[in-house]
Amino acid sequence: MIEAEFAAFEQCVRLLVTHFGLRARERRKQVDDLLTIADNGETDVDLLLGDFNEWQLRSYAVRMLTKRLGSVPRIRTWPARRPALPLDSICVSPASACRAIDVVTTAQARHASDHLPLVCEVLLPG
Repeated sequence: MIEAEFAAFEQCVRLLVTHFGLRARERRKQVDDLLTIADNGETDVDLLLGDFNEWQLRSYAVRMLTKRLGSVPRIRTWPARRPALPLDSICVSPASACRAIDVVTTAQARHASDHLPLVCEVLLPG
């Protein structure tokens, strides 16, 4: 996981970027570790993004991330040529800061990776 905190328009923003493992047990441990880190510190907005490798709607990872960071968007991103599974996500807390999340479906995006990229528009509080 990569963690970065920065100031933007007098707001403290934390960015967490991850790539969870393929095994459910591994993802469970990674989610628990990530949430321990996310619960430390005072921030105005938290952004969690990455490849969650999670396709089950009621999995432990999705339930715990939803509980702490709000909804986990279920946008199909894999495989890029014909997306069938929502493996990648962006979570924004507070949820009201998230204005839009969308998937990029250009030919360039499909060629660049086996996952389609997501973009998020964030409106900082205040």
